[in-house]
Amino acid sequence: MAEDRVFRNHPSVILRNVVSACLFIGLVVLLNIGSMTEGEEGGWEIYVLVVLVAVAAVVAILSFYFWRKTTYTFTSEEIIIRVDTTFKKENRIQYSKLASVNVRRNIFNHLFGTSMLMFNVNSSVNAQAAEGALTLRKDVADRLRDELNSMIFQKEITLDEDLQIPTAIHISNLDVILHGFLAQPTVSSIFGLLATIYAIVMIFMGSSGGIISALFLFFIGEVIPIVTSILKYYNYRIYRVDDTITIECGMINNYRSSFKINKVNSVRIREPLLARAFHMATLEAEVVGLAGEEAIPILCPLKRRSEVEALFRNITPEFCDDDMAPIHQPRAALVPLIIGQGLLAVVVVPLLFMLYRVLFVELSEYDGFIADLVSFGIIAAILVSILLMVGYVGLAQSHRMFARGKDLFLFVHGSFDLNTEYIMYDKVQCTCVTSGLIARRFGLSRCTVNLMSSMGFKQVVSGYFGTEDLESVGDEVVARIVDGRYDYRRFY
Repeated sequence: MAEDRVFRNHPSVILRNVVSACLFIGLVVLLNIGSMTEGEEGGWEIYVLVVLVAVAAVVAILSFYFWRKTTYTFTSEEIIIRVDTTFKKENRIQYSKLASVNVRRNIFNHLFGTSMLMFNVNSSVNAQAAEGALTLRKDVADRLRDELNSMIFQKEITLDEDLQIPTAIHISNLDVILHGFLAQPTVSSIFGLLATIYAIVMIFMGSSGGIISALFLFFIGEVIPIVTSILKYYNYRIYRVDDTITIECGMINNYRSSFKINKVNSVRIREPLLARAFHMATLEAEVVGLAGEEAIPILCPLKRRSEVEALFRNITPEFCDDDMAPIHQPRAALVPLIIGQGLLAVVVVPLLFMLYRVLFVELSEYDGFIADLVSFGIIAAILVSILLMVGYVGLAQSHRMFARGKDLFLFVHGSFDLNTEYIMYDKVQCTCVTSGLIARRFGLSRCTVNLMSSMGFKQVVSGYFGTEDLESVGDEVVARIVDGRYDYRRFY
């Protein structure tokens, strides 16, 4: 940049803060409206209105004050964020350290014709938050992002030219809807099912408070994640130009994110149990310096496994190694798996039986149908728990694999939900090979790989394999450093 330029956030951020605060206060009032009106003849409406007006006024004054005192200065070498309030703060972000400049457009941005630029660096104490966020008029934000991208990614392509590049895989909105329903982790799906059963039981028992609690749990655990996922990945497209991958998506909040391939530490093919039944999977990546809404970027929402693998080879060929020969978890691994689930059963089954006895006494005053319904539910929970434990052992033993390649290695881990993880040796921070009392007798261990991820820090744990095989991963990481094959300059 030829000369220093100073920006402030668009004034619409003041209104956004006021509306957000009023919505929060309104939600609190709505949740407590029953206790507020109890024993009152009237007048509480005026009290609520006065509180809302007072809150809006205070938030507006504070927002205006911080808006005036916060500036973003773009020099030839860095971004300087200054907050000149009672507590002064100055944050300097060098262009050489920028990993990405993401764009987000929510309802307020659409209404006022603005865009929010989010500046992310290669690493941070809080990897889930951008180091800076600046809201500008859309045309100004687009020009500024183009300039920054030309420095980060060494490409002169503009945003308008970016939009003309075809997507690397066709993702229909029907695919996105299926992704919202089928790509949820199995644990979330089970939680939603239990909340639904709980709500049905509360309906039969005539407990209005229980119904509200159950519906709240159901919406939190099932409905909200599904709706959020659909809104987030609607109109999805992904493409790659040279060594830069760009993702665009969003129905209400539009999101555009670009990152270089050398910021990707691992690529994961994820197969939730429900999706695996239809031979479908998702493609994800761990990208350092990609904070914000798209913390763990989805390179491909739920599609057929064959299509996901084709995109994997096309969009991230650096993580493909056809010479790797995966080995399955040895049969001896069944012993520690069965013993581990057996110990879990010793704890879970008695607890459920005790719950059954307590509820049997508590429900003795209800009619036979309700008591029978609850009794059947507890017995079913005991049987399902045992089946889940048996299924966990069977699926883990059938699918877990390990493979080593020239520049990367492979872990297939999980049980009900499978993850096929491709990890580069040069991105590993450290490895830890552990062997329990039972596994040690069979020469088996598990390997924990630590690496930086989109969320800051991540651990990937393998299945049970030969101790020497797993120790070879750490040995290779060190060997690449010693003989010079590891070159840190490739990742900056």
